[in-house]
Amino acid sequence: MTAAVAILLAVGLGAALWRSIAAPLEALERGIARIGAGDLAVEIGPIGDTELGRIARGVDAMTARLRERERALLRAERVGAIGRLAAGLAHQLNNPLGVMLGFARVLCDPRYGERERERAGAALIEEIETCRDTVRGLMTLVRPGAVAREPHELEPLLERAVAAARRYVDGKEVAIERRIEPDLRLETDATKFVQALRNVVTNAIEASEPGGRVVLEAARVGQEVCVAVEDEGPGVPEAERERIFEPYHTGKTSGTGLGLALARGLLEAMGGRLVCAPVRCGARFELWLPVGERAEQREGQR
Repeated sequence: MTAAVAILLAVGLGAALWRSIAAPLEALERGIARIGAGDLAVEIGPIGDTELGRIARGVDAMTARLRERERALLRAERVGAIGRLAAGLAHQLNNPLGVMLGFARVLCDPRYGERERERAGAALIEEIETCRDTVRGLMTLVRPGAVAREPHELEPLLERAVAAARRYVDGKEVAIERRIEPDLRLETDATKFVQALRNVVTNAIEASEPGGRVVLEAARVGQEVCVAVEDEGPGVPEAERERIFEPYHTGKTSGTGLGLALARGLLEAMGGRLVCAPVRCGARFELWLPVGERAEQREGQR
């Protein structure tokens, strides 16, 4: 009988020790492991009025402060992102708005002839469309939409993009050398492609010194067309070749770093890609899109 009582007492003591020490330790260990894995929503909860309980309450208080800190950082990040987006939009629209103002003054000035005013009116419409496309392009960073991909001759699109980039840089003297394979066609949304290439060419001109040179190349590579823009500027360090496509990341002293992010977003929405290729000096950006077949070629394949 005495042995049985001793056994019962031992079992009871063991259970009491488990409840007071081992179980709280396990709960504390599980909670800390989840916190270590990044789960700040965990609460260990009350595990008794012991030293372990006080430690658990301290851990819960710490995670509560961390949660509040995380919420504050998220709020600050959202506010900062909105501010950067506003700055980026202002930067992207400022240049075309300045150009539009110049054309509007021509339209309102009777000293200009009818032909000059017609040209100014056509250019004004084009810049208004550019502003509209910029806003739509910004939306592709947040919510990529449908694109109208069709076969297009490449050279007219290149000329439109270069002309738009020239207007953006306000007469900076940089030569643009063209090395274009003849009769190239690509499958693209013409408006979005022009906007993307304009941003890349503008970036190249801005990176160049006055009197410098930008090389514009285009060639067919398999079933793709590669349009490359190469400048003689300071170049892009290898570690930065992906980061420069992040919104608001820029190594320039001016600008917001939004142009290349927009360009990549537009290319990807069209099934293409934009890469910063390694080059010995300067920077080289390559725009890749599928080859555009002629209508008669498509008919022959049916």
